[in-house]
Amino acid sequence: MTAASFRAPRLLSDDVHDALLKVVLDGTLGPGERLVDDELIAWLGVSRTPIRAALERLSDVGVVELAANRYTRVARPDRASFEEARHLCSGLLAWSALRGDPSASAVRPLDRSVSVAVAPRDVALPDGSEPITLAAFSWLMRQARRVALVPQVGALAHEVDRLEPRLAHAVVARRGRLRPGAWQAFERAAGVAGGPDGRRRAEAVRGLLASIDIEAVEPQ
Repeated sequence: MTAASFRAPRLLSDDVHDALLKVVLDGTLGPGERLVDDELIAWLGVSRTPIRAALERLSDVGVVELAANRYTRVARPDRASFEEARHLCSGLLAWSALRGDPSASAVRPLDRSVSVAVAPRDVALPDGSEPITLAAFSWLMRQARRVALVPQVGALAHEVDRLEPRLAHAVVARRGRLRPGAWQAFERAAGVAGGPDGRRRAEAVRGLLASIDIEAVEPQ
């Protein structure tokens, strides 16, 4: 077993983390909603220890806010935090695209038909008239990772994994939309995915991330 393929054993706190992240990202728990330990214990059927460990992890990625002896609540994403996370994620993906070797990668080129055959069922219209669904955002991030040749494990994948929930939470909570030209950005990405030009792949990845926006004012 190589270091790159090693995965730590799954913990109970990992299951709690995934369960809490799911209900935040699907909107079941909205921004600002309090997370009470006793209620979470009753819901999840686990002790306080894995719950606190999971909440601390979610706090680290900006999905939950913790204030000792005051509150634990779902974070209220603002435009500044969204822009910061998007800029960081875009930079990491572009760096990966520049240094990646398509000939040595297991990442397959994007299927151009995906934008026509699959995406319109979940992704907002090209003019941005409807909010992006969580499924659509996750799909777009998968395409960005493929163009950037992000490995499935390792430090780079870990950092992108940390940023993606923060972006997803902002997109769901602040009614994210696709900017005009989003589908053109996808077509450009599809055209260079798997190709030898790292600079073009990096530009395409930046275009994909730049196509996602959120409302300036928090929805009521």
